[in-house]
Amino acid sequence: MFFGKKNKEKITTHQIESRRVVRTLSFGLGLLLTLLLVYFISHQIENNTQENLRKILILEGELGSLLSAIQDAETGQRGFIITGEEIYLATYYVSLKKTPQLVRNIDNYPNENREYKESVNKLKDIIDERYSIIKSTIYYVKNNNTKEAVETVKTGVGKRTMDQVRTEIEKLRKISYQSVEENKKKIAVVSNIIIVIQITASIAMLFIFYNIYSILRPLIDNLIKINSELESRREILKEKNEQLERFAYIASHDLNEPLRTITSMITILEEDYGDKFDEEAKQNFNFISSAAERMKNMIDGILNYSRIGKSSEIEQIELNVLLYELQNDISLLIERKQAIISYDRLPIIEGFKLEIRQLFQNLITNALKFSKKDTLPLIEISVEEHPQRWKFSITDNGIGIPTEHKTKIFGIFAKLHRNSEYEGQGIGLAFCRKIVSLHKGKIDVESQEGIGTTFYFTILKQINSINDDAEI
Repeated sequence: MFFGKKNKEKITTHQIESRRVVRTLSFGLGLLLTLLLVYFISHQIENNTQENLRKILILEGELGSLLSAIQDAETGQRGFIITGEEIYLATYYVSLKKTPQLVRNIDNYPNENREYKESVNKLKDIIDERYSIIKSTIYYVKNNNTKEAVETVKTGVGKRTMDQVRTEIEKLRKISYQSVEENKKKIAVVSNIIIVIQITASIAMLFIFYNIYSILRPLIDNLIKINSELESRREILKEKNEQLERFAYIASHDLNEPLRTITSMITILEEDYGDKFDEEAKQNFNFISSAAERMKNMIDGILNYSRIGKSSEIEQIELNVLLYELQNDISLLIERKQAIISYDRLPIIEGFKLEIRQLFQNLITNALKFSKKDTLPLIEISVEEHPQRWKFSITDNGIGIPTEHKTKIFGIFAKLHRNSEYEGQGIGLAFCRKIVSLHKGKIDVESQEGIGTTFYFTILKQINSINDDAEI
């Protein structure tokens, strides 16, 4: 009792510690998810900032290309005015073709800065004006009016518009440089945030793991200690069971000797003095003989019970063949009862063949014995396959078992009826329970009085498996 109470206290402590572990893990998981979310957001900001920086660098290239194109157009114009040769207009035509696309690229740059938009619009107007002046001078030269073209150049309007182009482009560059610096600052801030997150996450996880370790270490030590105690008690129980089995064997074997002497003496007395006995004496001798016979059967039952699983080897058992042979052996009882035994294709299982045969024989003969007098016995055997075990059921339409006796029937020498009603020593189901336990399974019963009974039992697929859990 002290050991049980002590174990209950330990189990309660373990439950509390387990809850602490679960709470710590939940906190750690929540913290980790939060840090991952923040890291993801920071990473997205960094990616967006990098993308903006890339676009700014592209804009810088576009501004440089636009200035070069306008300068090339101006160079071609001057060469044509001075020489009158159209070969100098090649650069002008190329620039005239490139400039609109470059202006569109600059105009479409995603910048919400109002100053940037105003500068782009002003730049477009100046470029249109600059190209208009260039076109007019080229027109004058082509129409042999070089003097007018030169006069236009001398007015300085071309230089003025070109200076304005340079001014606006430089202004856009400054705006883009500002954006570059802002984005660099954002990247630096985000990088620092990510570093802080990583450090925080590392410290948090170390704290969580240390906390869990500090909780689990004494728990594991206690479990090891309890397991050692249980293993020690298991060995003690194993030894005591072996002693009990040896005692049962010796006791049943030794009890048979004086019982045989009593039986022999009763037989001799009946043979020598039977004719001198009155009716009451004869009846008493019959009682003594019946009691001796019952005692012999009980002693034999104890002896057989102690021998279960002792001299057998595990082998492959074809249940369909086993049941066919079993039905042949009890065919007289089946015919007398006019019973019907049905089953589908049964599996090949691993087990002790003699014990498995005795298990099915006891349950089937039990169903035949406790059948209803006015009803033909119907016995159905079925099986379900589970990952680690077989689950069998044997159902009959017999007299059933009262609810209050369901746990009693598996006890040794447990009888619910008088000998005059049903023969037997009340040891058959105790045999069944021990055989099922030998195969690392469990046996149970469901019954309705007057309707029928179903016995369920499980057999482990691999008897030598370390998993001894059995489920009905």
